[in-house]
Amino acid sequence: MKNHQEHMEERHTMKITLGKNEVQNIHKAMRGVVPRRSGLPVLKHVRFSAEPDGRVYVTGTDLERTLTMKIAPRALDRSGNGTDSFLFPASELLELKKTMKKADVVALETAGEETVSLSVSTPAGNLSRAVPVMPVDEFPEDPADMPLEECDLGDFMSAFRTVAFSAGTSDSRPALTGVYLHAGKNSLVATDGRRMTVRKLENIPVSNDAILPANVGAMSLKLGETGRLGLVFKDDNGTLEIRTDTMRYVTRCIPGTYPNYEQVAPKDLSGYRAAFHFMDADVDALKTVLP
Repeated sequence: MKNHQEHMEERHTMKITLGKNEVQNIHKAMRGVVPRRSGLPVLKHVRFSAEPDGRVYVTGTDLERTLTMKIAPRALDRSGNGTDSFLFPASELLELKKTMKKADVVALETAGEETVSLSVSTPAGNLSRAVPVMPVDEFPEDPADMPLEECDLGDFMSAFRTVAFSAGTSDSRPALTGVYLHAGKNSLVATDGRRMTVRKLENIPVSNDAILPANVGAMSLKLGETGRLGLVFKDDNGTLEIRTDTMRYVTRCIPGTYPNYEQVAPKDLSGYRAAFHFMDADVDALKTVLP
């Protein structure tokens, strides 16, 4: 996944052909990072890029998070041998997801710097139209690479999801809206001030503590999938990267100091009695945690 800006000296025509399943997978992944509303119109687009070796990637970002996923199109045709890219509105992907049938195929072809030709082939015939897009030069640069360590991402993400439901939602306490990665204790912690969940892992391959956005748990990594994890700080601002063979996800950490949760949780539960009252949402969350 090379930095896109390194390959913008020369443009060539490119045509990507996708089936309904490919469109659905792209939309499902990108809807978590592409903003529905933004003062920057370019952020409402995703970027399709083809590498010299034929690999094809789709990238979306809201400037806080960036997701790049590898896709397998039905066909790829292009005039050059370098890295070629174009932007395409996320809203058009949503419309294609809604309207395409199982047997339909869509082709996206560059037709100038600010136009992509969209052609849908159906058993009943073909439909074509021009889609206005923004110049690919205006898309944000890819985040810089960072040092990464191999780990069991499936196990990490499973643990992340089991605690994320306890995170708060109030903007008045931003630190509590995230999941605290306590590297020194190999623990993930989340609390909204009313409930708290702590999950210990055998190993977390980072050395710094950080508050991770709770929506990191939306990443669809299967249990047992290996990959690489990295966390770097610059001027007290943390950035987390998750990478596998098919995707790269980079997100900014939440700034602030997390409360000392160890002072709240009782260390000795012997003889401890308490009454627990669960809301419906808590019951659903517990079903994902308990065996």
